Parts: sequence; C-alpha cells; structure tokens
Amino acid sequence: MLYWGSRILQLLSPLGWIAGGVVLALSFPAVRKRLRSAAVAATAGVMSATDNIGDMVRDKEEEDSTYLQDVQGIEVHSEDVDSEPIKAGHVTRRTRTKTTGI
Repeated sequence: MLYWGSRILQLLSPLGWIAGGVVLALSFPAVRKRLRSAAVAATAGVMSATDNIGDMVRDKEEEDSTYLQDVQGIEVHSEDVDSEPIKAGHVTRRTRTKTTGI
C-alpha cells in the first residue's frame, strides 16, 4: 500500500497537485463560504458594469437620434441653384466652368 501511495505521488503532475489542493480546500465549509461570497460579489460587479454600459449606449443613441433629427430639419440655401432649398444631406452635382488665366 505504501508503495502504491509513493508511486502515485511520483507520477502526479503539478496540475494534479493543484487540483487535489483545490478539492481538499473545498472540503472545508469556511473556504466554501468565502468563495461563495467572492463569487456573489464578482457577479454583482459584472451585472452593475453591464447595466452602466447599457445606459451609456442608450444615452448615446438618443443623443445621436436627436442630433440627426435636428440636422435633417435644417434647410440650406444655395445662390447657384435658383434659390431652391436643399435639404441637408442631399448632394447635387455641379458643373465647373473653365476660366482662362489671362
């Protein structure tokens, strides 16, 4: 029996030692209680951060929507086009006249 125990200890990798230590630590109620409270605090922090990011995105979308509504309502007048109002965002093609450099 002692031989098998020493053989297992020799063959066990560092990862196996870590896993065994975790299992041993989790067998104590005090360790489980602290891990549970840490997990609850971490989850609450992630949920709070997610809510804050969502609020920031909604505020930015609302701000952008308001800005676009304001911009789309502005009329731009051009003296070159028979005084017809041009809506913002609408592009008209103009022809360029050649000038001589005399």
